[in-house]
Amino acid sequence: MPKAIRTGRIEIDLLKQNDTQWISADIQHLEIDDEGTILVVKMRDGKLYRRVDQVALQTINIKDPVTQQDINMSVAGIGVAIKRLMVNWMIEDNPSAIYDPAKDLVVVD
Repeated sequence: MPKAIRTGRIEIDLLKQNDTQWISADIQHLEIDDEGTILVVKMRDGKLYRRVDQVALQTINIKDPVTQQDINMSVAGIGVAIKRLMVNWMIEDNPSAIYDPAKDLVVVD
């Protein structure tokens, strides 16, 4: 039976301001059939780690699945985009909240 791996949960460490920040992902081990259908998912202790400062400048070309635009993004840019989404969602969930760019925080009453 063919085997494959894929990422599970992805974590980007943004909290440590003056310490090493990490990007990590849980790795799932799969058993698949010849067509690629997943038959078995095995959760092992597999984890992938990268230091943010060592990969921030790496770029990747992707085609956005919604806009169909070809985009060249850096790891740092991807992190900024994800953080901005989280800020928007925090404000959405806390209507009195305001994003303060000087503090880089969502301020709530």
